Amino acid sequence: MFKPTDRQRTIFEVENKLPRNVQERLRSSWSEGFQARVLPILLDAEHMFSALYNNAKGRPNWSIARMLGICVLQEIFDLDDQKALDCLAFDIRWQHSLGITPEESYLSRRSLVDFRSRLVSYDPKMKMVRAV
Repeated sequence: MFKPTDRQRTIFEVENKLPRNVQERLRSSWSEGFQARVLPILLDAEHMFSALYNNAKGRPNWSIARMLGICVLQEIFDLDDQKALDCLAFDIRWQHSLGITPEESYLSRRSLVDFRSRLVSYDPKMKMVRAV
């Protein structure tokens, strides 16, 4: 079932739990740029990908924008699926760039693989991804 990502940020995001000097370092890293420039584009494009989900059955999806963000970061850093998911779970920069809390940072490998599989089946020429 398609559920758009809530854009409301919380006080529980990872950067708010860090010491000031570490917050400043985080804001000067690639992660801040990704969150400020790339994530909003992915959030705006989420509805393009809603057809990948069946609204008649199933539980709500994990954030499509964040799933796409993981795929983008995975390509940027040339990571396999498990390493990308480990970065999501353990790297504060990934959590900050995707706007998630540490409690939200788990995604199963199967969910990532299933998402890509549905995407390729629905849009084999990747027109939607190129449009984003």
